[in-house]
Amino acid sequence: MAKLQKNVEITGGSPQLLSSILLANGYPANASMMLTEKCIRNTGANSVYLGGSSVDASTGYEIAAGDSDTERASGVGGDIIDATTEYLFVASTQNISLRVRGL
Repeated sequence: MAKLQKNVEITGGSPQLLSSILLANGYPANASMMLTEKCIRNTGANSVYLGGSSVDASTGYEIAAGDSDTERASGVGGDIIDATTEYLFVASTQNISLRVRGL
């Protein structure tokens, strides 16, 4: 089971594919996960927005500075988190804490 827990850089100004962020930080090519946690520990940081390929500050689910978002999947009957369909958007480049656990 692959795991990753580290601060990762999110490039600002355009949606960033979660699987690309993971690959750039040493996570294996298998993008199917059981758990993702995205946390903005720096309370002075910009919000991060989650969504599809056109996500931005007006359309995404907001994770504000100091907050986190956790997704869990059961792995049963195809219930997984697919990092190839999830995008993150931030106005300017910054780090977030990212924790993932694969199948």
